[in-house]
Amino acid sequence: MIRSRYSPWPAEDGGPSRMSLPHGVRGMRLLKGEGLVCTTRNTMMSTMTVLGPGGEVFLLTHQALRSRVRLPTFARVQRIDPITLKTMVASPALQGGPMWPGGMALHANGNLHVVYGRYAHQLDLNCEVISKRQLPVNQPYNSFVTLDNGLLVTKNLSASHHAHLSVLHPDRLDYASDDTQAPEPSIARLSSLG
Repeated sequence: MIRSRYSPWPAEDGGPSRMSLPHGVRGMRLLKGEGLVCTTRNTMMSTMTVLGPGGEVFLLTHQALRSRVRLPTFARVQRIDPITLKTMVASPALQGGPMWPGGMALHANGNLHVVYGRYAHQLDLNCEVISKRQLPVNQPYNSFVTLDNGLLVTKNLSASHHAHLSVLHPDRLDYASDDTQAPEPSIARLSSLG
């Protein structure tokens, strides 16, 4: 898998197959007399973390509470210190629209991708926005997967109508193909092999 060269935990659930296993890591390798220490930090509406190629930790948060008063929501990515958990840099507010927690992944191209609400964003490792794309259906999208060929696949959160699969190029977030209509509604997240 191309992602494992860049991070032991590049995406939600460890990667597109959702096996929840880190890549290239075999246990914690604690030696006799060593122990674990836990640092905590309160955050507001955190969705997930992914690890960068140099041990960086990226945290995805969102503003779901705005949806309760029918305001558009947004997400934010923070690069946090892996020991203290303090924010080192943060992205600007990432446009979202309709709320769903979304997802984030480190791509083999070295950039972060976020799908949140109705938008896909690409950020560099300093949390600066490189590109964004409004997705076609006016509904929140339920995260995404990165295929082995690098393409991003996402779908809208659809409880009553057919779900639509969208495929994006990772470097520009342009559409790689026309949307594909799924045969049924789907609120579940995607997974993939290959």
